[in-house]
Amino acid sequence: MNILLDLFLTFAKIGLFTFGGGYAMISMIENNCVERKQWITHDEMMNVTVIAESTPGPIAINCATFTGYKKAGFIGALVATLGIVVPSFIVIYLISMFLDNFLELTVIAKVLTPEQSEVQKKPEPKHSPSEQIKFYQEQEKQKQEQKTPQHKKQNMEL
Repeated sequence: MNILLDLFLTFAKIGLFTFGGGYAMISMIENNCVERKQWITHDEMMNVTVIAESTPGPIAINCATFTGYKKAGFIGALVATLGIVVPSFIVIYLISMFLDNFLELTVIAKVLTPEQSEVQKKPEPKHSPSEQIKFYQEQEKQKQEQKTPQHKKQNMEL
């Protein structure tokens, strides 16, 4: 099998079937890349893991990039990195396509919609007693207008 295709499929499988983030992927990367395919040695895997922890970016992506570079240079690094990233991207993209429909389910919407605590709610602005009375009178008037049937409103206008 072509090494680039093998790199992509190996890391795509790791990216697709591993849950729990980069640290959960390390054991699968070691199993596939060190023990099965012998692309890198155990010492290289340990070194890349330590280096990947100290550099910015997700640890599994850094490990994939190193392994790809070791096997096929820059193109190998690119292919291995895409292999580990693309499955997650596709899963998130598919979820986002159906998220609106998913949120229409009452139970899901209640779980995913945060409740505001009393501390987070903005306090109502302080008004003078006369302004508050006017405000409540206007609210009551609007409620009465909404309750009044349409034919009575027409008779009142005549």
